[in-house]
Amino acid sequence: MKALRDLGREIADTLGDGPSRERRLRQRQAVAALVRRPARVWWWAGAGFATAAAAAALTLVVVRTQAEPVPFWVGNAAIAGSEGVLLRAPAAEPLPLHFAEGTEVIFTPRSRGQVRAASRGRVQVQVDEGALHASVKPGLRWEFGAGPYRVQVTGTSLTVEWNPTVRQAGVSVSSGAVIVRGPNLPGGSAKIVAGQRLDADLDEGIARLRAVADPTDDADRPADDPTHVAKGKHKVSRRAAHPAGPSWQSIADQGRYADALAAAKLAGLDELTDELDLPDLVRLADVARYARSPDEARQVLGAIGRRFPKSQAGRGVPFLLARVALELDGDPKSAARQLQLYLARNADGELDEEARGRLVEALLKTGDREAACGAAQEYLRRYPRGGYMTLARSACAQ
Repeated sequence: MKALRDLGREIADTLGDGPSRERRLRQRQAVAALVRRPARVWWWAGAGFATAAAAAALTLVVVRTQAEPVPFWVGNAAIAGSEGVLLRAPAAEPLPLHFAEGTEVIFTPRSRGQVRAASRGRVQVQVDEGALHASVKPGLRWEFGAGPYRVQVTGTSLTVEWNPTVRQAGVSVSSGAVIVRGPNLPGGSAKIVAGQRLDADLDEGIARLRAVADPTDDADRPADDPTHVAKGKHKVSRRAAHPAGPSWQSIADQGRYADALAAAKLAGLDELTDELDLPDLVRLADVARYARSPDEARQVLGAIGRRFPKSQAGRGVPFLLARVALELDGDPKSAARQLQLYLARNADGELDEEARGRLVEALLKTGDREAACGAAQEYLRRYPRGGYMTLARSACAQ
């Protein structure tokens, strides 16, 4: 108790008599002025603060909602997926992705890509090579990528394709509508509705919109036809006549590649390879590869190399022939020869890294370990942290 009394005396001595008479008078005047101020001023100040607080809270809720992840599962085994992970469909079957809100995305056999973003604010799926089919549920903002092209979707069924070898993209819509943005499109974008397909070729400067059910070439259409959006000069050849029934293109749009190839053969594969334009030839070659028909794939690829040797597609023919030999024929020696031919014709080309990595793989499968080690050393010199780094290092291991 004595300690408390001592503390009280010390505080009293410090404060003394308190504020002076003049200071107390100023304090009373200030309090009186505040009391006389209209109440509504206080109300508005409080309302303004409350409004700002509510707006901040609402913004926080929106940001949190948009950042909320959208779970998805990969494959029939329903393995939890992650953003940015490379996805590869097996050689003989598609790879399905199932999203929590009901959307389904299916990569066709041998296709590869990734889910770059999966949140309530945006879901973005990229096709690095091959094709995907998607049935998108309305509600979220969806975007599909194919090379430099972006396909904006809110709810529809569509197919997106990208061939990095020849730098060609394809988008077809079976229900709903999408907006495609990218090079060679009038105004930088094009709207595609159900029953239409857009084919784009970066190197040829072509973007062509046509009806999927009507494979008639738009060379005979007037320039102001709304289904003709070609930009730049290009040569269009006469298209072979098709029998009654669905075209091979429309069947391929559904991912039924074996049936699409059968329809092309029924229309006359020899005539098609002689008369189709370059984008459709490249597409027909992909159809044959996806249908796992090496003889037909070689026939179409040979036509591309013969008719369009200076195009990007023509220069890339040896690379695709190597894939046919390695993946469909099981012939690594032929694959190695084609890859060496591609590298000789395309110094530091866009597919240089993959071609050199596949060359190491092909040479290892031939049993020529010395040649494989030499190819691996060259690969590692150029791409020390490339995708085939582990394979290349193992090629020279004792």
